[in-house]
Amino acid sequence: MTLDTSYDQMMHILSARGLEWVRRHVDALPDPLPAGHDAVAPLSQAARLAPVCSGLRGSVSPLEIFVRRRLDDRLVAEVCDLIRRKGAEPEICDTLAAAQGLGLGGGALYRAIRDFCDRDDLDLAAQLALQTRPAPPLLTAAEEWLRRPLSAAALTADRADLFGRLVMQIYGFGAQRPKLSTARAYGEIFENCLRIADWALRRKDLTVLARIIYCICLIDPDHDVGPWLSDIVASQRPDGSFPDRTGFGTQDQDFAVAGRSTIAAVAALHMVRYRRWHKPPPDRMAA
Repeated sequence: MTLDTSYDQMMHILSARGLEWVRRHVDALPDPLPAGHDAVAPLSQAARLAPVCSGLRGSVSPLEIFVRRRLDDRLVAEVCDLIRRKGAEPEICDTLAAAQGLGLGGGALYRAIRDFCDRDDLDLAAQLALQTRPAPPLLTAAEEWLRRPLSAAALTADRADLFGRLVMQIYGFGAQRPKLSTARAYGEIFENCLRIADWALRRKDLTVLARIIYCICLIDPDHDVGPWLSDIVASQRPDGSFPDRTGFGTQDQDFAVAGRSTIAAVAALHMVRYRRWHKPPPDRMAA
């Protein structure tokens, strides 16, 4: 999808407004931020995508700068200690993967990841996110899952969410192209992406829609995502945030409510604008 100058400028403005909203809310968080705070989840999601935005831009993204103000070695150490003492829900994977992608946590982080990877309740995307070099059987399982034909009856919010995260993961968010078993596999996964995009558009699910737009661009950077992207563009609130459901609104949103959807939208805008990776992939990419 080639952008003309005015469209490119609009993508830049929308993305910048979304990033500024994230910055304001991150800066407003307690310092130090407790490991049990409800903002740790959206902060971790932002931190996972920070190096990705930098990779697409070809320079350090502002997002990478300001998430480090709260997601630091101290917070990562607290999270690791929490896992060691009490265990944690699978969602804490975001924090572990974000810390790994930003080079935080040291030995305690890798011990926590090792222990966490033994869990039976981690989905495929979470397992891939926590492995520096995923085992071939895991990549094969991911490909097989993504290639399964999707019918309207089979689609659920959870399945669409996992599908988007898994495609992003095997592509390293654009830093790599996966070696699938056959050329047909790419087309089958792409067809499923298109089905999910239409499904998310009908359901007004902005987060899933933003993620699947990102996935479509990963597989085919020249595909026209405008019909789906227009609903996301029209949904940005005056405060710069994006709601979880597409549609017009004027109410300001807080970080715990709109962090996930705003971060997904900003990532999609980055991908549509930059289209491909613009710097060498890091040794470890947050996924």
